[in-house]
Amino acid sequence: MKKTMVAAILMTLLAAGGAVAFGGGFGPKNDGRPGPDPERHARKLEMMSVVLDLSESQKAQIEEVFKAGFEAAEPYHEQMRQAREQIRDLVTSGSYDEAKVRELAQKVSSAEVELMVAKARTHSQVYALLTPEQRQKADKLAPLFEGRRGHHGRHGGERCR
Repeated sequence: MKKTMVAAILMTLLAAGGAVAFGGGFGPKNDGRPGPDPERHARKLEMMSVVLDLSESQKAQIEEVFKAGFEAAEPYHEQMRQAREQIRDLVTSGSYDEAKVRELAQKVSSAEVELMVAKARTHSQVYALLTPEQRQKADKLAPLFEGRRGHHGRHGGERCR
């Protein structure tokens, strides 16, 4: 019975596409722009709460950590959006300037580095809020969700290879 319940929970999580162990809620917003999606974030936090059996205090603290992470990440998402838009304009303008495209691509790359650092910081802060038992459970579940980033067809991942 216990194995069936665990399997059902894992299948539900996989079907939902959530990275339960520290799902950041990043991805296209409802308006299609990159950045944090509050609705997706809320679903992931709820799944984390169920699977890791978070206390109300932990949920509130993790919510604050995620909120701070989203606020810190927003300028980088905007930088990436603007640089990509400028690259698209250069490509379609008939006056292609490779040096300018490289400069803009470097801006995108730098913003991606900052986003990765911010996400790692957020994950570390969340991990620090977990009990040793919750950490063990999160560690066991994490491999199930590795490579899931690519399920949207971006940034690699198992499904894109």
